[in-house]
Amino acid sequence: MGFAFAEGMARSATFRALVKAIDESDGVVYIRRGTCGHGVRACLAMSVTKVGPNRMLRLVIDETTRGDNVLVALGHELHHATEVLHEPAITTGFSMFHFYKSFGSWSGDAFETAGAVHAGEAIQRELAVSRRAHRP
Repeated sequence: MGFAFAEGMARSATFRALVKAIDESDGVVYIRRGTCGHGVRACLAMSVTKVGPNRMLRLVIDETTRGDNVLVALGHELHHATEVLHEPAITTGFSMFHFYKSFGSWSGDAFETAGAVHAGEAIQRELAVSRRAHRP
């Protein structure tokens, strides 16, 4: 995952901005490969762990996601992380659930926000520009 993360930082201004926002927050975001369920490529686990002054969040990237799709999915979920970290009152999975219950849209047992969708789309566009700029 380290290579993908470095590639996202190098190729997408939106990705870099999301990482910067997290770095400037009280949040620590752990990223791992796994299965989210809900038929999605990535997800923000509905849990927050408070450790000292920090809030810990977990992102899961589906094991089958490859190429630029990893970066798009990761950026989308990093945006969700910034949404949570922007709200100091979100310190538990329960408060996170209620935040998304009122702020996001729900489909079954999965939530979505326009901001995360737009972040993923912006990253996808930036990666396409980067790929064209580096073609021989």
